[in-house]
Amino acid sequence: MRVIELLCSDETELHMISGHNITFEEAEEAIFVRSFVVRGREKGVYEYLGRTNEGRYLMVAVRSFGKGVARVITSREMTDAERRRYNAHIAH
Repeated sequence: MRVIELLCSDETELHMISGHNITFEEAEEAIFVRSFVVRGREKGVYEYLGRTNEGRYLMVAVRSFGKGVARVITSREMTDAERRRYNAHIAH
């Protein structure tokens, strides 16, 4: 799924900054700069593995509304396994 427009509720943005120390701008960077997407566990949910301009490795979960529009569900630092998968994918 290709994201063209990324939305985020105030509640989600507060959760990301207070719970995971991640800003919405960092989540945007992780999706739009250097990322790849994997299908989430639910229909319409996708997980992006990406890096910010500062080099942080983030997982950003989004819900697709179709036509390139998605809303951030949450974001967090990648696990070690996700980081290995990301680096292996980006290297190719």
